[in-house]
Amino acid sequence: MYCGKCGKIVADSAKFCPYCGELFNKNTEQNKTDNPGTSTEQVAAGSYQAMNAGNSKVTYQAQSTYQATGSYNAQNSYNTQNSYQSQNMYQNQYNQGYQQPGPQMQGGYGQEPTKKKKSHKGLVIGLATILVLTGVGGAGGYKYLQKTHEEAYQKAIEEAKQAYADKDYEKAVSSYQSALDIKGEDETAKLGLDESNAMLKIDSATKKLAGLSSYDATVNYEMSINVEDATDGRSYNLTQSSEMTASNITGEDGNTIAYVTGDLITSADDNGNESNQSYEIYITRSGSVETSYSYTESTGWGGKLSTGATGGSSVVLGDIASLSYSFDKDKENDDYYVFTAANVNAEQCSFLTNFCSISDKATDAGSQKMDVSLYLSREDGKISKIEISYPNLSMADVNTYYCNYSGKSLSISLERLTYTVKITEWDSDETLSLPSDAVDALSIGGGLQTAVAFSTEPTEYLGINMVDTTFNDASFQVPASWTKYDSTSTAQDYLLNTDGTAYVSLAYIDKSYFRSNSDSKNMEAILESITDGVEVSEPVDVTIDGEDALRFGITASGSSASINGVIYVVPCGDGYMVIEYVMYSGVENIWQSQFNAFIDSIDV
Repeated sequence: MYCGKCGKIVADSAKFCPYCGELFNKNTEQNKTDNPGTSTEQVAAGSYQAMNAGNSKVTYQAQSTYQATGSYNAQNSYNTQNSYQSQNMYQNQYNQGYQQPGPQMQGGYGQEPTKKKKSHKGLVIGLATILVLTGVGGAGGYKYLQKTHEEAYQKAIEEAKQAYADKDYEKAVSSYQSALDIKGEDETAKLGLDESNAMLKIDSATKKLAGLSSYDATVNYEMSINVEDATDGRSYNLTQSSEMTASNITGEDGNTIAYVTGDLITSADDNGNESNQSYEIYITRSGSVETSYSYTESTGWGGKLSTGATGGSSVVLGDIASLSYSFDKDKENDDYYVFTAANVNAEQCSFLTNFCSISDKATDAGSQKMDVSLYLSREDGKISKIEISYPNLSMADVNTYYCNYSGKSLSISLERLTYTVKITEWDSDETLSLPSDAVDALSIGGGLQTAVAFSTEPTEYLGINMVDTTFNDASFQVPASWTKYDSTSTAQDYLLNTDGTAYVSLAYIDKSYFRSNSDSKNMEAILESITDGVEVSEPVDVTIDGEDALRFGITASGSSASINGVIYVVPCGDGYMVIEYVMYSGVENIWQSQFNAFIDSIDV
C-alpha cells in the first residue's frame, strides 16, 4: 500500500510509515489509495484537541512518531512561534507545556495547531524531472546550434579565401563579413575583411593609374655604392641623389611626351669631392618606339639616355600599374594603405631603371628584379606615393664593366638604390612642347650629339687608369681600357668597346698643306673639308692646353649605319691634330668621362 503522507510504498501490515512516521488506521481504505490525504490530519488534529481540552494528564500519541523520525523537522509544516525544529526540542516543550496551566503555555500547545498543508513532493519531483530532461535537451540543442554556427563560419571563411585568391575582392568582403556576423570578434575574419577592403581599393586605384596619361610628379632618386679600389688603395662610399620634376602628357594622336628636369649630386665620402650636374631629359614615344634625349646646362643637348619602352602610357612610371600587389600590413599607417609587388622584372619601369647607370649595368642580363610599393591615401583613395627599390641587384656585371672601363681592380657593392615618386597632379591640362633651345640641335642628326650627353656614370669618382703616350708633337694620356688597333705617323685609332661601335681616331695634318699662316683660317678649312656628306653643327671655340681650338658635332648616315660624334681641331707644333670621338647611332655615350680625361691630358 501507499503512505498517505509521503506517498511511498510500505508493507500492507505496517502500523506506521517507516519513512515519515505516519500512523495507519486499519479500519479505513484510504491507506490503500494512490492519494490518501486526510488520515494523518485527522489523527494529529484529534491528538491536539485532546491535549488542549483541559489540564488533565493526557497521553500524547504523536510523541512517539516525532521521536522516531522527526519528520516535521524536514517538512516544516507548523508555522507557530516555536516551530518543531527537532525531536529533542519538541520533547522539551511538551514536558514544559504540561507542567503549567494551559493558558500560560508559550510553546504552542495551548492553541490548536495550524493544519498541515498537503504534500506536493510528488509534484516537485515531477517538475524536477521535467527540468532535468529539459536541461539535457537544452545542452544537446546548444551543442547542435554551436556545431551549425561553426560549419557556417568555416564555409564563409573558405569562400572568402577562395574569392581573395581569385581577386574577387567584393565577394571576399561579403564572405568575411558573413563570418564576422557569426563570430563577431574573430581575428581571422577581421584581418581578412581589412585586407579584402584594402585590395578592393587598390584594385580601383591601379586601374586609374594604368589609364593615367597626363600627370605631374616629383621623383627622388638615391643611390649608394661601396667601392674597394685595389689599384689606388682607396675604400669609400659613393652616393648620387636627385630630385626630379616630371610631366607625362599623352596627346590625342597617342604620342606620349615626358619632360624631366633636375640636378644630379654625386659625392665621395673619402675626399669630400662633390659635383652638381643640371639636366633636362626629353622623351617621346610613338607606339612602342621611344626616343630619349638629354641636356646638360654646361654643354647643351646630348645623346640617347634610354632605349627601353614599356607598353604603358606612362613614360616615367612604365607599366607598374599592371603588377600583382599584396596588402603590406607591416608598412601601413594612419595615412596610407600600403601594397607591395616583390621581385618583379626591373624593365617594367624602364626609365627609372635606365636612369641609373649602376642599375642599367646590373640589369643587362634581364634577370634583375625590383620591389614596388604603392601608398594609397586613406582619405581620397588615390595612389599618392610610389617607392621603387632594387634590393637584390647582382653586381657581377657592374664590377666587370667598371673594371674594364677604368682599367682598375675594383670591387663595387650596392648599399641602396631607391626611387620615391609622388604624384602631384592627376589630370594635367598642360601642353608640353619641345624646349626652344633644343630646336637647332634636334635639326642636326636628331639631336644625338653624343659628346655632350648627360649620364649618371660615376666614372669621375671611380677614376680612370691612364697610360702615357705621344703622337707627333703632342703628348697625352689614354685610358688603359682603350685598345689601340691601328697606328701610323699620321693616325692612331682606339676601340672603346669590343664590337667597334665606339672609337677615337687621331689624325695629324701638317701646316705645309695650307696656304695661310692663320690657325683659325686653316681650322675652318679643315671643318669645311669634313662637311661633304656629313651634317655639322655650329662650331664652338674651346681652349686646349692654352691653344685656341674648335669643337663641333657631326652626324653621318651610311648604307648600313649612322654615326654621331664630336670633332676637335687642335693646333699642335707644325701641324693640326684632328680628334674624332664617334659612336654608332643607338649606342649610349658611356665613355664621356674617359674622353674628357683624355682631352684634359693633351700637352701640345
